Amino acid sequence: MSDTIDPNTGWWRILDANFNRCGEGLRAIEDWCRFVANELALSKLAKDTRHQLHELSAEWSLTKRLTARDVPSDVGRTIKTTSESQRPDDISFLQANFYRVQQSLRVLEETAKHLQLSATPVLEHLRYRSYELQQRVVLRTLSANSTAEVTDESLASAAPSISAERKSLSERLCLLDQATLYVLTDSCGGLSAYQQHVRQLVASGVDVIQLRDKKLSDHDLWEYSLWTAQELASSRTLFIANDRPDIAAAAKADGVHVGQAELPVEVARQIVGPQGLVGISTHDLAQVTAAHDSSANYLGLGPVFPSTTKGFAEFAGLDTIRQCVPALERPTFAIGGINEHNVEQVYATGITRIAVQAALAPGKASPDAARQLRQTTTRQ
Repeated sequence: MSDTIDPNTGWWRILDANFNRCGEGLRAIEDWCRFVANELALSKLAKDTRHQLHELSAEWSLTKRLTARDVPSDVGRTIKTTSESQRPDDISFLQANFYRVQQSLRVLEETAKHLQLSATPVLEHLRYRSYELQQRVVLRTLSANSTAEVTDESLASAAPSISAERKSLSERLCLLDQATLYVLTDSCGGLSAYQQHVRQLVASGVDVIQLRDKKLSDHDLWEYSLWTAQELASSRTLFIANDRPDIAAAAKADGVHVGQAELPVEVARQIVGPQGLVGISTHDLAQVTAAHDSSANYLGLGPVFPSTTKGFAEFAGLDTIRQCVPALERPTFAIGGINEHNVEQVYATGITRIAVQAALAPGKASPDAARQLRQTTTRQ
């Protein structure tokens, strides 16, 4: 071999091709976040990742990269697959570009090792950052377009049959999109009374049940949650655990709801996994906006009125609900002191989903009571 030819020319071709491929994928993701989703935080994260990649490449010999580049004789140019020309929806577009980025980063990492470049730790960091970005962007998109993955027409049209053992993500998102009446309950003083109440709520046609009882021990909370998850597995009612993603994951609940003082949404997401729903309590427009930058599937918004079941130092009130409605991008439930006497005031703000506890407490839960609380206008 001639002394003028770098024996690592092929490796520099790999480095150059995957650097270009990774940058192209990141730019596609960044522009989608910027121009399609209008997501400032996600656009910035994608841009920062792309810039960090370019800063890293400054340490690689540009002369060797460009000298090694040989587009005309690249045998891979003519190898095509059918899927490459198909991007029917946002999710397929995003996934294709995230896979391009992640695979390229892995190849860059391995190639850098062979060429004895010092970039390996940074490339590994960028690869893990891309996994985080993918989780936030894709789950945010699925949350904003809840029926995107649903292919079963009977499910989308509210058929009563659901998976026998555990709802899929598609089923959960579809049921969440259709939900308008969310009910919180405590342990009702004992498991038997709790079981009876849950069954009454399901018979009344409520869409979501959340178990919230700070007095239960961890073992009892898990036992109640496990029973509820199993009881509701084949029903059209979602079961949400309160504050505890570990209990939600252990009991196989449909999801978990966290407050502003509890674990952040993304931490809860890591525990319940991508198949679980995550809800977040919000109390003003700033918190609603922040929630939209997370992977939260739905929001609670309030308190609207003084509550008989939970104390608050301040109240969002009807004006705050009215202010937030135009900004809502996810299913959002107004909560706090709502009952059959004031529910029309809540709907007058423009919001179309509510969460209650006292209004459907044990002894009050019935189809008629649930009907009085519902609104039949289009959901947001």
